This record gives sequence, structure tokens and C-alpha cells, in this order.
Amino acid sequence: MAYPAQSMIPIFKGDEYPRCHWFICETIWAANDVDNEDTQIHQFVAGLRKRALTWFTNYTNNQVRTKGQIKSEFLVFFKTQEGSHLAVQKLKDIKQKHRESI
Repeated sequence: MAYPAQSMIPIFKGDEYPRCHWFICETIWAANDVDNEDTQIHQFVAGLRKRALTWFTNYTNNQVRTKGQIKSEFLVFFKTQEGSHLAVQKLKDIKQKHRESI
């Protein structure tokens, strides 16, 4: 019995670059000859953690989505303020107050 190649999809928590992550997923699928869209979606979801997994759960809302739909929404969501850039801006806005010790 032949077993499918094990997924080597990297972990995505929501702070990484979404386009780079999707490119890596596509490259891994091509290298392992994973052509089945359902398998690709399952492997992609298995690599999601933290905010990214929460996003996926809320996005799908128990509805079937195609790989193209997931890719489109994934790239849009994680390049916006709601995605990875929010934490960086909050750090920039923090300032030490006058006579405040470190």
C-alpha cells in the first residue's frame, strides 16, 4: 500500500508574509505531486496556528470553500491592518512618559 507524501507545509501563525507562505505551499505541492485540491486544503489548514487558524475557522464558517477562494481571502486578510501589521503599529505608538522609569 502506497502512502501519500507527508505534508511539509510550514506553520503560519499570522505574523509571517502571506504571499511567501502561499508560494512555499504551492512549491511543496508541486514537488510532491499533490494535485488533489482537497488534500492541498487539508495540508494548508494543518499548518495554521493561532490567529491564522482563528481566521480560517471564522472565514469558512462550516461552508465549503475552493482553494482559489481560500487563497484570495488569505492573502487579502493577512496583508491588511487586521493581519500582521497591527502588532507592529501598536509597538511604535508606545512612548515613555516623563519621569517614568524603564
